[in-house]
Amino acid sequence: MRSLSALPILLVLVLFFFVCAPVSAEETLQQTTTTLLWEEYISPQMYAVEISGDGTVVAGAGEQGVKVIAEDGSALWMAEIPSAREIALSEDASRILAGGIDLQLFDQTGTLIWKNSTGYFVLSDAISPAGDQAYSAWDDSTVLRYNMTDMTRYDTGIDTDLVCMEVTDNGHYIVGGTLTGELMLWDMQGNVKWTRTCPGEKAVQDIALSSGGSLVAYTIDDQVYLINRAGRTLWNAPLSHASGVSMSADGSCIAVAGANGISLFDRKGTLINSMQNGHEMIGVSLSDDGTKCAACDQKNAFLYLLTTGASETGAVPQEAGETQNQQKFSEDNLSQQTVPTLPVASGDGIFSVLCIIGSVLATVLFCAKERQ
Repeated sequence: MRSLSALPILLVLVLFFFVCAPVSAEETLQQTTTTLLWEEYISPQMYAVEISGDGTVVAGAGEQGVKVIAEDGSALWMAEIPSAREIALSEDASRILAGGIDLQLFDQTGTLIWKNSTGYFVLSDAISPAGDQAYSAWDDSTVLRYNMTDMTRYDTGIDTDLVCMEVTDNGHYIVGGTLTGELMLWDMQGNVKWTRTCPGEKAVQDIALSSGGSLVAYTIDDQVYLINRAGRTLWNAPLSHASGVSMSADGSCIAVAGANGISLFDRKGTLINSMQNGHEMIGVSLSDDGTKCAACDQKNAFLYLLTTGASETGAVPQEAGETQNQQKFSEDNLSQQTVPTLPVASGDGIFSVLCIIGSVLATVLFCAKERQ
């Protein structure tokens, strides 16, 4: 009778191990392959690269200006813009925004629509997917929003030097990073909702948002972080010289430029692949569906095709929509706060600890039952 009474506990123990046993790296690694489509010289010194949301156009910015390239590698047009350091494209590349000593807006043919100069330097810029709103941060601590048709300027109420900046698709939130290690989120009225600070006052290198802005990736101090829009850290990973960062629209693929090339992570922080060509990469940009990855070193732009084992077409798996995944946030969590940037244990690590505790508890119960 003792052995029969202990049988349920044994079954629970075995089931617990099967359910909670950590999955090996080989099992969690998505079968993501990368194919270099082309490499193109841009400038003696490059600063930024961007791909349109639909993956059809790549633009690079550098000392000699802006060069725009089609997805097949053919050059479309060039514009001589002194010290062009920032570049942003609308979803279909019908609008291309370049920043340096001034801010210039082009159409898809390279025709200049308007140019704006404030007497200061453009630190960062952003453009809405529809191409109807443009944003720029200047080194006089102003952030301006522009009407794309007539260059009407609006003061966003933000008075901070932002060396990197992204805006959600609907324009409801702006996320910006500073030279002194602050990452901040504002609403459309310019109210600060939260601020994250990094010890050591290292500069925030780059920022990326998922389409609805529920996920935010950023690089700072040889680290890449993924947080939700309420400012909670989901995971972080060390990466030497982490600089440019980009994210697919659904947040299922995060690309990071660093000393060893481009590293690709999934939403959980698992490294799924890397692209190394012997050069340090400084910029990276993903198409919305995550199938195209544009990158740049100090002189050249590259375009990669990404293909996952889950799709022959190369589409990044839609594991969970932003409206139903675990990063879903509450607007009530966006009250103004200061959140320190601290390393956190990954979800897998916490899960493994819980499994061990459960296993020990089941064993104790089993032994206690045997003594009866």
